[in-house]
Amino acid sequence: RGDGLDELLAEIDRRLASGLRRMTLFLPHRAGTELSLLYRTCRVVSRRDTEKGVRLEAEVDDKSFNKFRRFSV
Repeated sequence: RGDGLDELLAEIDRRLASGLRRMTLFLPHRAGTELSLLYRTCRVVSRRDTEKGVRLEAEVDDKSFNKFRRFSV
């Protein structure tokens, strides 16, 4: 049992990532609604909390890219 599971998970990850763009974003603390949406609709790769907000690396689809473009750094 479990033979090939690692390969299957890697393939699922690869397919989910295709068509996504990586963005570096900075969301100020007042953008909590947008941060929540980002976590629900995108793939957050890394996060660093700062005094003024949150800096993230995220993989986003085209729709989300346009939505979060204003937070791009």
